[in-house]
Amino acid sequence: MDDFLRQISDLKIKPRKKLTYGETGNYRSQSLGNSMDFYDHRQYIPQDDVRRIDWKAYMRTKNLYIRQFTEEKTIHIKVIMDNSLSMDYGTSVKFDLAKTLTKGIGYLTLNQGDIFSFIPLNNGTYGETSIKGKDKFYQLLKVLDSISCEGMTDYENIIRLNEFNRERGGITFLITDGFGENIDKVLDFLCGRGEEVLFIQILSEDEVEPEVNDKLKLIDKETNEIVKIDINRIMKDMYKKKINSFIDNNRSMSLKRDIVYTFALSSDSPQEILRKTIGGM
Repeated sequence: MDDFLRQISDLKIKPRKKLTYGETGNYRSQSLGNSMDFYDHRQYIPQDDVRRIDWKAYMRTKNLYIRQFTEEKTIHIKVIMDNSLSMDYGTSVKFDLAKTLTKGIGYLTLNQGDIFSFIPLNNGTYGETSIKGKDKFYQLLKVLDSISCEGMTDYENIIRLNEFNRERGGITFLITDGFGENIDKVLDFLCGRGEEVLFIQILSEDEVEPEVNDKLKLIDKETNEIVKIDINRIMKDMYKKKINSFIDNNRSMSLKRDIVYTFALSSDSPQEILRKTIGGM
């Protein structure tokens, strides 16, 4: 086990709300099952199993009541990781941090006996990886080693994923720099599918506090478009306001949807990012 995994091994990814969906497993659900963990009474109806009648309650009230029990669920934890070309940027590369965070989330998920899915995000085809069991962790490492940055960001690709259209509920981590259109639609879609969403936005120090001279050549990583501009102090101030507004908008958009939002620089400690994010659940 490397130092990073050792430093996060005490963390647990648990839902903030009672689960409605999932397989039998580790977490309390508001679905009712056959466990011995008593939940509540409700009035008996003819279709009910008579073995669940609480006869002691009948003796007290002269009414028939059914004992209900909570069921435990295995949760499905997903990471949608942006691997578009804009992530391949920074003195500390954003994509490297994104992969480390994904590795950590996968390790924690498999360690606690839950299902883990990894979904790369760009505007091309995607290869979804779903695994369960501690022994499958090295399968995730192989996938992360093989993936690279390509294409442009297409958040609406998430809406087309079978992963979200065949089931409801679970926890989804969205790891991206936030550059792209319609991220709000995707957050609405995920929340509408019953997902607890955790949004980790990664920007490089160069993007937040660029060191620029008076003349600058800008190259779009995703389109290769080149723009040459002359920089003055007013333009530098405008840029800083713009990037701060961009970050604030994503934070505000998340809070309105009850989404856990974490902003991170690509040079930040991955273990501290996960502690902050998972601690916010």
